[in-house]
Amino acid sequence: MPVTSVRFFPSLHNQTPEKNHILLATYASGHVRIWHYTSGKCLLSKNEMRRRNDTSSLAFNISGDKFVTVGADPEIFVYDSETKKRINVLEATNCMDKMDGHRFRVFSVQFHPNDPNVFISGGWDNTVQFWDVRSRHAFRKLYGPHICGDSLDIDPVHYHILTGSWRTDTPLQIWDFGTGEKIKDVPQDRLFGSMLYCAQWVGKETLACGGSMQNMARLIDRGTLNTVGQLANLPNGVYAMDNDRQDPRPVIAAAASNKVYLLKQVPK
Repeated sequence: MPVTSVRFFPSLHNQTPEKNHILLATYASGHVRIWHYTSGKCLLSKNEMRRRNDTSSLAFNISGDKFVTVGADPEIFVYDSETKKRINVLEATNCMDKMDGHRFRVFSVQFHPNDPNVFISGGWDNTVQFWDVRSRHAFRKLYGPHICGDSLDIDPVHYHILTGSWRTDTPLQIWDFGTGEKIKDVPQDRLFGSMLYCAQWVGKETLACGGSMQNMARLIDRGTLNTVGQLANLPNGVYAMDNDRQDPRPVIAAAASNKVYLLKQVPK
């Protein structure tokens, strides 16, 4: 079954040798697998036993001692990184009048850059939910984003949330983490507007997004909100994106169909 997301184990100063060269992958079959990527060995394969199988994404916290997974059902699973055992299941209450968790499929999850217990998630129910791994229900939410891929990110300096929605109207938006208030809508490119599957901050000056309709990957200046780089009319939509986080001009990888395209800004 297809891989739905991959995450490297966080690089820590006091990291033991056995934690080096480790990545986790989630699968459409509902499995989570731990790989030693230099040797190609699968160290652990775990079936999450979700009601609808598919596991969509995962995220590590900043300390690396916990990770969470999301998928085709609304529940969020919390794991201990050392034991690999599930330690909590987070979900909405049964009361339909209270939106303290997701009601539909969850596609994306992202931990706070400096708080090892707090993370956000988004999916088909048009909400971004705010969670603490120690509590069963979400403690806050914001309405609006329709998340259909890996399109949530948090700026580690200003704690601004970036959301990418699979829709034509205002697909790319910036929010304040502390208040949940919207800061701004990022305008669509005038020639190559797209419905978004992925979005993330790239260094201090740029944000990136990718999606379908125009099958494009786009780099945007954070100050002017103008397009500074773009690939358009690719064979298929851009469903995954990441950057190497090497300032000042990170390399961005964008995946479309069976190809990965690399983008890099050149000095002005």
